[in-house]
Amino acid sequence: MKKAGEDMDFQKLEYFKTIAEYENLSKASRKLLVAQSMLSRTVKELEQELEVKLFDRVGRSIRLNENGYLFLGYVNEILDLGSQAKAELKARAAADQKVIRITRVQFTRMFPELFVGFRRSEPEARIVFLKRNPSSEEEWDFIIHSSDDMATAKDSVVMYEEKCLVAVAKNHPLASEDAVSMEQLRQEDFVVMEDMTPMGQMVQKICADHGFSPRIVMECDSQNTVSSMVSRNLGVTILPAITWEGNRDDLVLKEFREEPIRRRVYMTAQDGILKMQTPRKFWEYSHDYFSQAALLRA
Repeated sequence: MKKAGEDMDFQKLEYFKTIAEYENLSKASRKLLVAQSMLSRTVKELEQELEVKLFDRVGRSIRLNENGYLFLGYVNEILDLGSQAKAELKARAAADQKVIRITRVQFTRMFPELFVGFRRSEPEARIVFLKRNPSSEEEWDFIIHSSDDMATAKDSVVMYEEKCLVAVAKNHPLASEDAVSMEQLRQEDFVVMEDMTPMGQMVQKICADHGFSPRIVMECDSQNTVSSMVSRNLGVTILPAITWEGNRDDLVLKEFREEPIRRRVYMTAQDGILKMQTPRKFWEYSHDYFSQAALLRA
């Protein structure tokens, strides 16, 4: 029989800490870039392992209770000790690290040129490009993403800003408009990426910021599928001008009538990695590259 806490790991504790901070699963989901269902499951598993309730449910909201506050104190101590241990272990490693591990939540056609250019300037460097859960921090040195919350938590640099555009089919009534208003979008069906993805969350946030929830008729697991469904007039979508990887040939892109909507794409560095020479050079090269890129203001 397993003892209480036997299955706990750092990721669960990180999730709990963020949920406790926000007391809101939706906000914690956006901060951590993981599905809300995963966070609900984490809370349930922790409560089962500890054999106590950590949160009180108030309608659709949650509130940290006395057990939760007590557990949070221990969680903070454990995570602080874990961070100290990782920092000391990194300090004992070699003064430099030639392998640069990059994971991403966002990607654009600009990045291959960036990586090729850096390798020309640093031929001994090796880039390992990952597509993994960014919560597994020990596995990455840099992460490319669009989360404002993550950007404020660690060393981060804005790689570029991009416009967000409304995408419709060529035969959609909005295709003949010079621009599209939020009031018009309220009346439309939406095709979006899955809710747990940054693209899906982007659409939800833009609509929420303007006072409505999108009427979603389809969630897709790929950007090309979204483009295909929109081109067939199943619904409209909102996409970023640079980062969107899906096919655009059969779409009509429109700006927002009220004002331009832009979003930022960041590169965030893992704690302590910028003390090493090669990762630091990559950081500086990336910053210079995007500062000079003609697409920066696209």
